[in-house]
Amino acid sequence: MQVGRLKERDPLFELVLKWITHAEWDMTLTLREALGKTETLIDEHFRNPSGSELSRKCPQIGQFYTRLPLVKALDHFSKKVSVEVRRFVPPTFSEVRQLFNLAQVFEMRDKIKMLTFDADDTLYE
Repeated sequence: MQVGRLKERDPLFELVLKWITHAEWDMTLTLREALGKTETLIDEHFRNPSGSELSRKCPQIGQFYTRLPLVKALDHFSKKVSVEVRRFVPPTFSEVRQLFNLAQVFEMRDKIKMLTFDADDTLYE
């Protein structure tokens, strides 16, 4: 175990990055397409976790307690970070994590008074 190193592994984030950076059936997705697809898979998994397409693609995925408006998060994030206009530099793991965190904030903002993240900006059960 390395001390002082942030966790840089998450199967769902890695799936999004795979869709963007690795050609599958001679096709890669844009970040917007990948997040839209992920949002749809999360919505399906939210309604029926057992046997969802997301649970087949990421067998270690847990339960979702809210939906995640990832495309809305991307719209907001893109105003500050030009992640969608970069042609040769794909989004980083950290940027994908920030998008998921922002989506969580958008979903929870009318339901709670305070939301905190741990050191590497992730939420856990």
